[in-house]
Amino acid sequence: MPAIVYYIDPFLADHLTHEQERLSNALGDLAASLPGYEHYILSFFPQLEITADEHLQLLRLTVPKFSIRNPARNKARAFAEWLGSRRDVLLVQFSAADWLETAGIRTLLISSADEILSAAARKTGWTAASALIVPYEQDRLVLLEKMPALVNQVTVVFPALEEKVESLGWAGQEQVKLKYSGGRDYLLYVGPLSEEAGIVHLMKAYSLFKSWLLTGMPLVLTGYPTEDSPHLEKLIATYKYKNDVLLYPEADTIDQQDLVAGAYMLVYPKATGYQHPIEWAFSAGTAVVAVNDLRVREWTGSAVEGVDAADINLLANSMMVLYKDEETRSRLVEKGREQAEKLSRYNTLAAYAAVIQQLLPENG
Repeated sequence: MPAIVYYIDPFLADHLTHEQERLSNALGDLAASLPGYEHYILSFFPQLEITADEHLQLLRLTVPKFSIRNPARNKARAFAEWLGSRRDVLLVQFSAADWLETAGIRTLLISSADEILSAAARKTGWTAASALIVPYEQDRLVLLEKMPALVNQVTVVFPALEEKVESLGWAGQEQVKLKYSGGRDYLLYVGPLSEEAGIVHLMKAYSLFKSWLLTGMPLVLTGYPTEDSPHLEKLIATYKYKNDVLLYPEADTIDQQDLVAGAYMLVYPKATGYQHPIEWAFSAGTAVVAVNDLRVREWTGSAVEGVDAADINLLANSMMVLYKDEETRSRLVEKGREQAEKLSRYNTLAAYAAVIQQLLPENG
């Protein structure tokens, strides 16, 4: 029986993004969508254990602890020994920098242009990949600008792997507001808690928003602590409207989803790569103001109120429009729900599976 092997060691790093975690957790469902094949999770970590899955088998290979060979060569050799004479195997990899040499079998690389073109990937053999999947058309264009020969190998699949966040309804929203904002409607940011993520830019726009509308609507900040978070907390402590900026740095995923579903609007001031809160907002029926970044606009389309990343006045004005214009806000909510149906977990896995099936030995 032909086999599909997923090399997961890049997912075992200390600091994974939310998107990497989601992709890693989706492998069981991806395997389930491809019946008729053996599916293996490949790792070189000797202590790795995985939860039993009817669709995935653990393939744990060992390499010498002490060797004069390059570690990457030891891994390639161990994998080649496991393969033996088999050529009915497809290897799926998730990092150009942590590339496993493939011993002549077909390989699919799922990554981003930034990672593929990083300094860490320059000396690996990722260019031997039979096909690549990147998350954005912009990524594809960047790759082809550097390497035009890849034109027939690169496919764009936006990784919409979030489970739908259900609307809370009036009663549920009131409970969330009582828990987090003193019962008030609130603006929401979800993402890395650092100045680099555009939070100071957002706070400046929030100052204008409050002065224009004379509103007590608070700004709630939640997401992921970073090394810069203590500095951000000091900035908030000296901010004019500090009593209306509510910081929840330790909220877990469920709490973040509740906050998104209960928010008056979600504000995404800078393209950070953490785009899953917008997916949550679309399915939950929360209006979104988002930066006009090419990668963001690719998949959000007209479902967000787009703003120039550098213009604080425009950001504040867009927030004000959604605050005052219920028709515009309702239109964005409806457009967001339409996008949520298109960009579903099911559709994403189906797109991955279609590329994989084209690469399997029996299809080529």
